[in-house]
Amino acid sequence: MLVRTSNGPPLELVCHGNPDLFQDAFEEEAIKRQVYLARSWGQTPQGLDLARLVADMKYDHALSLSNENTEKPWRLMRAGYMFLRLYTASQKTTDLDKAITVYKTGVRITPDGHECQADAHAKLGEALLHRIEYSGDMVDITKAISALNRAVHLTPDSHAHKPAFLSNLGNSFLRHFEQSGDLVDIDKAISAHNQAVHLIPDGHANKPACLSNLGSSFLRHFKHSGDLVDIDKAISTLNEAVHLTPDGHAHKPACLNNLGNSFACRFERSGDLVDIDKAISAHNQAVHLTPDGHADKPGRLKNLGSSFLCRFERSGDLVDIDKAISAHNEAVHLTPDGHAHKPGYLNSLGSSFLCSFERSGDLVDIDKAISAHNQAVHLTPDGHADKPGRLHNLGSSFLRHFKHSGDLVDIDKAISAHNQAVHLTPDGHADKPACLIGLGHSFLCRFEHSGDLVDIDKAISAHNQAVHLTPDGHAGKPGHLDSLGGSFFRRFERFGDLVDIDKAISAHNQAVHLTPDGHANKPTCLNNLGNSFLGRFKCSGDFVNVDKAISAHNQAVHLTPDGHAHKPTCLISLGNSFLYRFKCSGDLVDIDKAISAHNQAVHLIPDGHADKPIGLNNLGNSFLGRFKCSGDFVDVDKAISAHNQAVHLTPDGHADKPAYLNNLGNSFLRRFEHSHNLADGTVAISHFRCAAICSTGSPSVRFHAALKWSRSAVTIHHSSALEGYTVVFELLPQVAWIGQTILARHNELTSMGNIASEAAAAAISAGQYDTALEWLEQG
Repeated sequence: MLVRTSNGPPLELVCHGNPDLFQDAFEEEAIKRQVYLARSWGQTPQGLDLARLVADMKYDHALSLSNENTEKPWRLMRAGYMFLRLYTASQKTTDLDKAITVYKTGVRITPDGHECQADAHAKLGEALLHRIEYSGDMVDITKAISALNRAVHLTPDSHAHKPAFLSNLGNSFLRHFEQSGDLVDIDKAISAHNQAVHLIPDGHANKPACLSNLGSSFLRHFKHSGDLVDIDKAISTLNEAVHLTPDGHAHKPACLNNLGNSFACRFERSGDLVDIDKAISAHNQAVHLTPDGHADKPGRLKNLGSSFLCRFERSGDLVDIDKAISAHNEAVHLTPDGHAHKPGYLNSLGSSFLCSFERSGDLVDIDKAISAHNQAVHLTPDGHADKPGRLHNLGSSFLRHFKHSGDLVDIDKAISAHNQAVHLTPDGHADKPACLIGLGHSFLCRFEHSGDLVDIDKAISAHNQAVHLTPDGHAGKPGHLDSLGGSFFRRFERFGDLVDIDKAISAHNQAVHLTPDGHANKPTCLNNLGNSFLGRFKCSGDFVNVDKAISAHNQAVHLTPDGHAHKPTCLISLGNSFLYRFKCSGDLVDIDKAISAHNQAVHLIPDGHADKPIGLNNLGNSFLGRFKCSGDFVDVDKAISAHNQAVHLTPDGHADKPAYLNNLGNSFLRRFEHSHNLADGTVAISHFRCAAICSTGSPSVRFHAALKWSRSAVTIHHSSALEGYTVVFELLPQVAWIGQTILARHNELTSMGNIASEAAAAAISAGQYDTALEWLEQG
């Protein structure tokens, strides 16, 4: 018989009449030929085609044997093994499905008491574990657990294979936990891995691998519980795995990779730079010890990039984000098109570009983030377990683009992607709350642009669901409460309902109290709690509230280490609390503290950072506040300087540009009111006009800028007054009605009547009687 592949040498075998002898000879020769192919062709299509042909022949021959033939189970095991090896090389799901089919047949026909019964169940469980990696199907996970449980129970503790079966069983429970979030599953995973470690003798070559799996389970338990005992156990166990693995051993990089992941997770909890430095060191070693061309090299590069990204988010050091992008880029380029892991690496690359954009404000970065996340989504098959997470990240990129551009197309795409992520995530899945949080953020941002009550209600609903779906004690609960508080706070700012601000404070308070002392997120929760107390103070005028705001913001500042990228944000919030207390108290100590805090924030924000204009804008507001009290022109000049810088550092088309232009106009207007210099009044009008006619930004901000433009023009008899009022009436429908309560609409009607009257008076002064009548009718 002659077997020929498309381009390879023929495989010649002679049958001597005995089919079994022929099969044995064929298998022996096929193994030799596979070694030859591996050396000459590698994992080429030709080599894989030949291996697939051999595997099919082995399977067909095994099926042809009677069920009473004691060799049949072994033959099926060998065929299944070949298909499993083929899948490892080809990443074709058809090969894996065939392996599972073969192993299922083996389990079904293997009689009780057969010496390969336990192995048959174990190999079926192993193959199902592989399929779970891309399907995430709970049915497969449940079947894997069942098969591996059977293998474990059929195998005596003294058997050399028992630790391996327990290890795979632990991995199956771990995958079940990732879907269910049920702590029973992760406890069973830890128990199985613990048994594997204790059964395997010291000095055994597989001991480090069992320790590595146990450490990874402790790490996953920590991600749910946030308990430092778990992460310390993970690090201790993985450290032992690394030290027991000899230098040069093929498993050393894998152990280092898992150790790096654990240090990175502890860093996210503690914020201790020592941990992230150790994570980077371990991941670096893992990458350098992994040979070029090794299948795991891209995955280890991805983890190295993620560690650099974590350190960048803490330090803001551009070297780290460049290294993160470089590592993630390399992971993508080393992975061939069509490989199952390519979408995951693109997803990580997109996240790095997104963080780079948040630092730089460079639209090239956010476009690259969207492109990478888009590719990740489109390359991920429907039904894949990671599809919702990648849609979530794509939505986050569109959301960030919207915050810069104000283009409603971006926010609609963000909502669409986040909606898909929610709907594709099964009820009861541990990731459902995170997807709902992303959806809520998108609705919240659209509300801030449109003012539509429907959007803020949807944001609150999504965030509420996320909170209620997250079990008490889960490490993510405080963050979800923080998001819910933010949504209530925004609705309060728009409509002034005290019920909302009380709910915001309650949610933020819970977030603070549920976040352990020393947790890296504690300052953020305190900062947001302070913002809510400040919001209630603006409404009530009760100094108790502003004192609580200052206390919370002060704690946030002091708990945030020097050099942390979020320190300026906390200082800005603290400065705003002092500024608003000054506006009511008139105490110069408060305004001096406000200026000091805002000054520190500006100096801590690196030049070129996207947040620099925010800091400058707030600093300008503080100087302007002091000028109103002191009348010292030095203060108003500094206010103008800071506001000017904020405007010039903000690109045209940015959603915040109208607000900065409006505040710059306010500074010139205040100077005009004291100096009576007509030039200042004219410049103020120019800035109000620019703010009002911007194509992006909040309609409410642009409306109030148009109103100031019109009124200032009337005051100094500027010729643009009627143009300003025209813009006022054009913008009014965007801010007057959408989502408002009956009381709010009544107040707006009164305000509209006043605006219509003053606009009509300006038109009459200019002799535009028809226009005056038209505006009066609109009022």
